[in-house]
Amino acid sequence: MVSQRGWGTELYPWFSFKFWPDHMEWIIAALFVLLVQAVAIAVLMLNRHRRLIKDYRAIKEDSDLQKRVTDATLQSKILIQKVIDASPDWIFVKDAENRFMLVNETFAKALDLHPEDLIGHRDTEFMPPELYEGDPRTGSLGLHDYDKAVFRGETVHLEREKIFLTGDKPRVFDTYKTPLRDAEQRIYGNLCYRRDITDRFNKEEQQQLLERQLQQAQKMELIGHLTGGIAHDFNNILASILGHTELIQMTSEATLSPQTNKYLREVLQAGIRGKELVQQLLTFSQKREAAATTIFAQPIVKEVVKLLQSTLPASIAIKIKLGKSLPQVLMSSVQLHQILMNLGINARDAISGTGTIDVFVDAARVQAPRHCESCHQSFEGNYLMISVRDTGVGIAPENRSRIFDPFFSTKPVGSGSGLGLSVLHGIVHSAEGHIELVTEPGSGADFRIYLPAHEPKADAHAPYPMPDSQGMHLSSRVMVVDDEAGIVGVLTALLEGSGCTVMGFTDASAALRAFHDASDDVDLVITDLSMPELSGVDLAQAMLEIRPDLPIIMCTGYSAVMDESMALKIGICRFLIKPVPATVILSAVAHCLGVKGCGNSGGTVDGGADGMQCETP
Repeated sequence: MVSQRGWGTELYPWFSFKFWPDHMEWIIAALFVLLVQAVAIAVLMLNRHRRLIKDYRAIKEDSDLQKRVTDATLQSKILIQKVIDASPDWIFVKDAENRFMLVNETFAKALDLHPEDLIGHRDTEFMPPELYEGDPRTGSLGLHDYDKAVFRGETVHLEREKIFLTGDKPRVFDTYKTPLRDAEQRIYGNLCYRRDITDRFNKEEQQQLLERQLQQAQKMELIGHLTGGIAHDFNNILASILGHTELIQMTSEATLSPQTNKYLREVLQAGIRGKELVQQLLTFSQKREAAATTIFAQPIVKEVVKLLQSTLPASIAIKIKLGKSLPQVLMSSVQLHQILMNLGINARDAISGTGTIDVFVDAARVQAPRHCESCHQSFEGNYLMISVRDTGVGIAPENRSRIFDPFFSTKPVGSGSGLGLSVLHGIVHSAEGHIELVTEPGSGADFRIYLPAHEPKADAHAPYPMPDSQGMHLSSRVMVVDDEAGIVGVLTALLEGSGCTVMGFTDASAALRAFHDASDDVDLVITDLSMPELSGVDLAQAMLEIRPDLPIIMCTGYSAVMDESMALKIGICRFLIKPVPATVILSAVAHCLGVKGCGNSGGTVDGGADGMQCETP
């Protein structure tokens, strides 16, 4: 066994005792411990380094992920913005304080802004208060009333929301407003989607207007058919009333008191007014053109004012003032009636609450040129001026140039057709007249109609023509055919009183058989047009085949298939509209008997109020 000392010197003789101490094992142990510690520290440092590298990599991966997420979010926002910007509709999102969170370019352009100009701002910053503040007195809703409903969880759909942008006309939108919710179902935003449907809305309104016009036209057509039937029957009734009244005057004029004669004249005048009323009904239902003639305006003005009074509420008064020595005008009484009614109804509708309508009629001499409101031409001369003035709201300046346009109306939908003033324009200018307008917003409107003056005729106020039984003597054989026994009786008595021999028939077929058996015994035929089984036209044609030179007078209460020119073509001598005054009947008989075959001789027709005149060429 080698000793401690020998071991060292034998193996390493150059080591001395001084260099290798006696407690070497302790030194080696310490060194070993230090080595182990160094290795441990190195391992720990290596592990820490590895953890740092791992953490770094993890952080880097998180950073990359976050960057990718951020980029993806940004790309998503850009995509969403591009998508909503590409939409032609308004799209935006507002928070609970009505600040814009998202806005598309279409909506921003409507406000002449960019989307970034709106983000973070309240909507009220871009519009006047009157457009978003409600009025509790009228019950109108404010801009944010629907937004509040959305934040209560409601979805709002406004099918026809009107929004004023620029100009005086609003745009119409189909609007949806719906709440936006987060993961916890809390409402954090108000998504609004608006589609401009103004063009579609206008087309629908135009379509509805056309439909209403079609319905009105159909109603007028139906009224026309009804009016035609009423006119025929009513005129037959009037013919019987007036005929018997005239017979009383003719047979008892010498023995009747002046007061009784006055009463009979009143009956005759009332009958004529009834006839004129039927003519007005036919004209309004487009069954007959209104014939222009020189007329006095006073009685028509009084009649219309009386009619308007019955339609006005108690809060609106109507006053009338007529000047002296008024001129006549050349137009139909129906047209003048329509002018006054249209102006009166417009004046009534312009007054809300209490007000007054003043109707003033007078002669006017326009020396300095004046401006026509509807045709925009200057005019001067002598006129009959009709003024209808109201104390209503007046006409706004922006509407003044359009009031005569067809279908233009400031009244609510369904309250007016927009045709009243355009029809007025047509009637006035067809009579070569003009229109003047004086109006201020809030101060009412004064429509002044200027119609050219005509010299009054001496017989303008002549009463109903009185029959003269002593001044006309006829000795002819006349056949009277009418399905109304009363009219046959009147004509028979009238003609026999003038010296004629009369054969009366209420059956057209029986009359034709009698004429066929003794055609040479008849000098003239008076027949009704509308009769059962055999019409007056068929009867006349059949008789003219037998006697081409036979003078025929045809009478009718109303006909939609026969007029004066058609009657002339088939050989009728005179065509008269019932009720026919006795003097007209007698003069027509005398005329046709004096000019036999005038219907076949190429004579001309002059359609007047009492019928057509037959003249030799």
